Amino acid sequence: MFTTNALELHQRWIIGEPDGVQIAARDVELELETLTDANLIGATFHGCTFVNLTFVNVDFGGGSFDGCELRGCTFERCVLRDLRMDRCALVDCAFAGSALQSLGSTGSSFERVDFSGADLTKATAYEARFVETRFDGAKLKRTSFMKTALRGCSFVGALAERTDFSTADLREADFDQMVIDHTRFTQCGMWGIKGKPKFPRAAVIDEPDLSEAFDGSKIVSPDQVIAGWS
Repeated sequence: MFTTNALELHQRWIIGEPDGVQIAARDVELELETLTDANLIGATFHGCTFVNLTFVNVDFGGGSFDGCELRGCTFERCVLRDLRMDRCALVDCAFAGSALQSLGSTGSSFERVDFSGADLTKATAYEARFVETRFDGAKLKRTSFMKTALRGCSFVGALAERTDFSTADLREADFDQMVIDHTRFTQCGMWGIKGKPKFPRAAVIDEPDLSEAFDGSKIVSPDQVIAGWS
């Protein structure tokens, strides 16, 4: 799919040439490929399966992954700004150090995915599921995780500036050294959170639930949550 001809035609499509052809893949299966220094702005992928692909310095900005499965894929120094990633399943993938500003994702699952050092400014994950996923050192400025499962995820050293975790499941997450700056926690599951975040009193906490089952049976005061972080 990522042939020299296809990439050249896509580039011509990007700049509006009449003979350009957008990369718009459906139900494609790819395995063990590497793509370096490519411009895939606006490319779309629907129902595709990517296994052990490596992307280095590739720009996916403004494109979309819809209903795709990605396993063992690496995105190194890639740009995924304004990308849509809906109803996707990602397992053992890495976006470490990539630019994911304003990425939007609804109904996707992320299992053992590494976002360490990535820039997720203004990204939105809604009704998503993250399992054993790392956001260590990531920029989460104005990022939204509303109605998202983040149990056991790691946010060590992340910057959570005006991040919205409203109604998220944060049980057993690791907040050690995470920088809190007007970070919103409304009706969150907060049982078993580990670590000591920086500036905990800059958190905006409302109706936190410290029940192990996250069933609303142990709503506590914000001060009780903050006391556990001090």
